[in-house]
Amino acid sequence: MKARTVASIMRHVASRLPSYDPDASGSSADALSKAKKDQDKEGGGGDDEVVPPVGQSEEERLEKLYEQVAWILGRKYGNVYDAFKLALT
Repeated sequence: MKARTVASIMRHVASRLPSYDPDASGSSADALSKAKKDQDKEGGGGDDEVVPPVGQSEEERLEKLYEQVAWILGRKYGNVYDAFKLALT
């Protein structure tokens, strides 16, 4: 039960993180504005289409989040669930 709760929290946080691709030249905001300009040049300047940012998948973001947060909290507090519980109290 605790593992499911931690996984759910981590999945929720990972889904809210912005995409970032360190291998891409420029930021995702630059890529988005460039795609929008290209779309306007082609005559398809409708606001109903949104170009998703190029970057990591949610699975990759989740793995990175576990490496940067969950495993460290687990080592420090013995259990990630207990660390989250302590943070809430």
